[in-house]
Amino acid sequence: MQHLQNLITQLKAEKLRLEKQIKETEKRLAKAPEGTVRVVDCHGYFQFFLRTGPEDKTGLYIPAAEKSRIRALLQKKYDVKLRKAAAKQLAAIDRFLKQFDPDAPDKVYLSLAPGTRELLMAAELPDDIHAEKWQSEPYNQKPVPQDQPEHFTQRGERVRSKSEVLIADALHRAGVPYRYECPVDLGGTVIHPDFTILRRRDRKEIYLEHLGMLDENGYRNDALARLRLYEKNGIVLGDRLFITAESYRQPLNLSSITTLIHRAF
Repeated sequence: MQHLQNLITQLKAEKLRLEKQIKETEKRLAKAPEGTVRVVDCHGYFQFFLRTGPEDKTGLYIPAAEKSRIRALLQKKYDVKLRKAAAKQLAAIDRFLKQFDPDAPDKVYLSLAPGTRELLMAAELPDDIHAEKWQSEPYNQKPVPQDQPEHFTQRGERVRSKSEVLIADALHRAGVPYRYECPVDLGGTVIHPDFTILRRRDRKEIYLEHLGMLDENGYRNDALARLRLYEKNGIVLGDRLFITAESYRQPLNLSSITTLIHRAF
């Protein structure tokens, strides 16, 4: 659905551009000279004639020396055609925006009785229902060792650190569907990203890794190896991969988490 919303946004922007263009054209036409210009091509040499009305088929010859007058009449001729073309496109956009409903397929599905929807093969589920189904699919979460400190999210999930609690709860508050440590096969290597997120606007699964121990050399090397594994499998940082990070002196900032969530997810 996001591509349709993008289309509508682009059409509205184009509508504003056309309205501005028409307004500027009308300002020029208000100052344009009387009459219209007839252009005659004489073997590559152009002659210009002033027509005072529709009945004036030939027009009065304008000497080549009167360049400013010729230029003004040619500009008028161009502006008249430009205004007509822009107005035609503007009317087409208005008709489209008035009649087009990007949510029409969703409305058909949602109009059905809830108990009957599961029996159908829908062309495409509405975003919210798709997200609910994605969120409810079972998966084998990587187990947290029992001897580690217990940290639980608002959804009741056990995670490995206080920082992951902050991230999980921020995602939950923002209504972002996520899975914690869900297995992913990257070219034959199975890893467990900290958070697998469903990006609603394009329905892609994206990954958020929290690098929580950057003070430790071994941890840094392992983290870099994992980031390169993502990259090797076409999952690029800033597109389908995002990271948060902290060190002992630079702890995780909740404000930066919230900003990342609202901009990326």
